[in-house]
Amino acid sequence: MSEAKSKLMARFDTTANATNRRPAVVGSFALANDAVPRSFRAWSGVSEGGTTYLRGTHEPEKLTSAVKARHAEVVAAEGPPNISLDPGQLVLFENPGVADNNKRPTWYGYARTEQGYVRLSGWDREGEKGAKLLAGTAEPYRPNDPVERQVEPQALTR
Repeated sequence: MSEAKSKLMARFDTTANATNRRPAVVGSFALANDAVPRSFRAWSGVSEGGTTYLRGTHEPEKLTSAVKARHAEVVAAEGPPNISLDPGQLVLFENPGVADNNKRPTWYGYARTEQGYVRLSGWDREGEKGAKLLAGTAEPYRPNDPVERQVEPQALTR
């Protein structure tokens, strides 16, 4: 039985750059079995291999839930290969294989919550007035899933 997926929604800020230091993308995600959506913001970068990535932070949208999360006990969790995130961090990688198969997400990555890792997948969309959006899914990361074990993102540079 497959676990229900949830939503990932974000808006790209096309005016963000190193000078104004604004995040390149702002949005939210939530797991299907978690009633607490998490807002995030991420800044763009380029990996050693030339792949564009987004790296940032997230926390529950409601203030009381955010305070509880900051003081919650962190569960030990096995993460994806070559990815090490602290609770409250996320990373998304631009997917180079999209041109070959438009069913593949434009962006893929992971977030770390107090309960473990979350796998994020998103597709570029166009919103009203030409706004660049990201829409996709969020689901718990399962290290024993054969699809998950194939993912080995490139090392990041800061």
